[in-house]
Amino acid sequence: MRAGARVERVLVDPRTGLASGVRYRGPRGRRDVTARTVVLANGAAYQARLLLLSSSRAHPRGLANSSGLVGRNLMFHTNVMAWGAFDELLYPDRGPQTAAAFDDLDEDRPRERHGASFVRGAAVLGGIPLVFAGGPLAFANAAGLTAPLPDGVAPHGASYRDFLARTYARHFGAFALCEALPLEENRVELDRSLRLADGGPGLRIHYRYHTNTLDMEAFMAERVAAVVREAGAQTVLTHRSTLPAGMFAGHHMGTARMGADPTTSVADADGRAHDVPNLYLAGSGLFVTSAGVNPTGTIWALAYRTAGAIARAHGLVARIPHDGHLSRYASTAQNDVTRWAEGAGDA
Repeated sequence: MRAGARVERVLVDPRTGLASGVRYRGPRGRRDVTARTVVLANGAAYQARLLLLSSSRAHPRGLANSSGLVGRNLMFHTNVMAWGAFDELLYPDRGPQTAAAFDDLDEDRPRERHGASFVRGAAVLGGIPLVFAGGPLAFANAAGLTAPLPDGVAPHGASYRDFLARTYARHFGAFALCEALPLEENRVELDRSLRLADGGPGLRIHYRYHTNTLDMEAFMAERVAAVVREAGAQTVLTHRSTLPAGMFAGHHMGTARMGADPTTSVADADGRAHDVPNLYLAGSGLFVTSAGVNPTGTIWALAYRTAGAIARAHGLVARIPHDGHLSRYASTAQNDVTRWAEGAGDA
């Protein structure tokens, strides 16, 4: 662990073509650290940034970028929201801030069951505050800004104050997390006109909505409004995202997509970069589609698979099962980790 340090580039041995470590800048200046295996797990956008910054004579377009796809196929989830005001007190901020969800409109079910014009779909979450778990002040900040107000309620003044005071404890929202499809032109790239805190270039985002996403949003707006209306709301208001990533979700995905063909993907199914066999890319950058659900579970599952691949590459375990039953090999895995820590100084 190196506190207060920023990695500037991944180092590659020109003789072997393997990653040999990283160069970082910390409180004591610039240092190199060597490793048998390098894992980049710093988020889809900054993972792409670091790969692009690690260009060399052998990798002129950036490390692991022979396909030209590092940073491309950027995806954001988009949120469609409906919220309602009720007569009775609901106290949406009390208790665990979890949401009831159903997947009747996820995957390809809108097309199969309702004849929708688009493919894929969205999970629907309901029974949560307008701003998830932000409390009354976050509710006041969102109402009229990222969420519409009822007709006749101005976003300021005494009427606004009174509306918020009455409505906060009497409202809840329903959200559709729409699956965005990848477009190669949607991308992050280095922007050398901007400088980040580490002194390196910033990122420029190029993004436009897929027509499939726009059609999905229109469909989901009607459905989430129906959910809130059916729950008994006296007033129902809907909102479609005006910016990529929706109103609250900042999920960014797809910048180092995985696949079997090195010409159309950056990493393999284990997260191993096609161009650099001991470089692993963990996180949502691997995604080939965004799915209509939050990304954390998929990130975890892929990281678990990548960890198994790294263990096998170091000869630690013969096989990591993928069936999700941890109990069968938990003790074996612990023994392997202990043996690794005791016997490998650079582990």
